[in-house]
Amino acid sequence: MGLFQKNRKSSAFGKDLPWLMAVNRIMRVTEFDKLNTKIKGGLPVQRNPFKPYGYLIVDSHGLGEEVRLPIIHRDDFGLAASVFDVPSLEEYVSENELLVVYAPQDLLPDGRSGSPQHVLHYALAPRGTLDAYYTMNSGIHESDPNLEIIFGDLIYSGEIAVRPISRDITGDGVK
Repeated sequence: MGLFQKNRKSSAFGKDLPWLMAVNRIMRVTEFDKLNTKIKGGLPVQRNPFKPYGYLIVDSHGLGEEVRLPIIHRDDFGLAASVFDVPSLEEYVSENELLVVYAPQDLLPDGRSGSPQHVLHYALAPRGTLDAYYTMNSGIHESDPNLEIIFGDLIYSGEIAVRPISRDITGDGVK
C-alpha cells in the first residue's frame, strides 16, 4: 500500500459518514486518489464536475478504518497534487506524516462548507505527531480540538501551503 494507490474503495465522508465526523478532526493522509483529475494551465480540471476532484485516504483516532476524504475545492486539490506530483518528495512524505484537517471557514448545520473558500489545511510533521496530539493532556483533543497546535492560524484566502512542523508538540520528546 503506497501513497499513490488509486481507486481504493472505503467509506467516504459526505456519503457513508456524515461530514460532521470530519469537522476539525486531524487526520493522517495515507493515500491520494486523483479520480482522473488533471492539471491544465495550472488549474485542476475534473473529469466529472458532479464528483470531487479526488480523495485523500485518511486515518485518525476514533475512525476505526481508513476513510476517503473528498477534495471538494480546486485549491485543496492543487495543494495535494503539488506534494504528491513531485517524485522527489515521495520518500520525504512517506518518512513523515502528512496531516490534514477539514475546517471550513463557515460551517452548515450538516457539516458541509457554507463558504466558497478552500476547506482543507495541511501540515507535514514528524512521524508520531498525530498520535502525540490525540494522547497529550489525557486525550483532551478528542473532544476539544486545538488545531493551532498542528496548523497554526488557518488560512482561507491568499497563498495556502503545507505547513512544515519540525518541533516537539508535546514537550515529552515526541517530534
